[in-house]
Amino acid sequence: MLIEFSVTNFRSILERQTLSMAASSYFGELEEANTFDAGAGTGTLRLLRSAALYGPNASGKSTLIKALSFMETQVRYSQQGRHFGDEIDVVPFKLTDASIGADSTFEIILIEGDVRYEYGFSCNRQRFTEEWLTAYPKGRPQKWFHRVFDAAAEADVYKFGTSFLGARLREGWSLQTRQNALFLS
Repeated sequence: MLIEFSVTNFRSILERQTLSMAASSYFGELEEANTFDAGAGTGTLRLLRSAALYGPNASGKSTLIKALSFMETQVRYSQQGRHFGDEIDVVPFKLTDASIGADSTFEIILIEGDVRYEYGFSCNRQRFTEEWLTAYPKGRPQKWFHRVFDAAAEADVYKFGTSFLGARLREGWSLQTRQNALFLS
């Protein structure tokens, strides 16, 4: 279940934009009908049952949905859908020189199986430059992995948390992960 999705430097979005399903405390009498308890060790977090995106033409509504779809596609298919050297089909904001050369960043907070997860990645057309996953079983954060591209060494550097299973296998997985594919994929 989605709690929050954020995107930076993607298509018509330059600065960080966030879609949050967290309910405000303003609900009053309609709270029970329109929200529910998120559970999963989130304390008193209540989530909206539904949300609507609205705004004037060309305000980024469709781009936000495309960003979420892009993130899903990369997580599900980046490992199998391309070969070494293939470009990533990310499109940065093109109206400033700085944003054209900058990475696009995608982050999601969700609950799956009563555990809250925070996952994200940054990428450009050539490679994924950063990727991270933090889990909150029992309400406490556990950094499962963090991948960062070290430009000086021209290699990805992985840091695995002690709670991330697959001790011997995870090193092999990291070696098998191409620069244009996600470790999670």
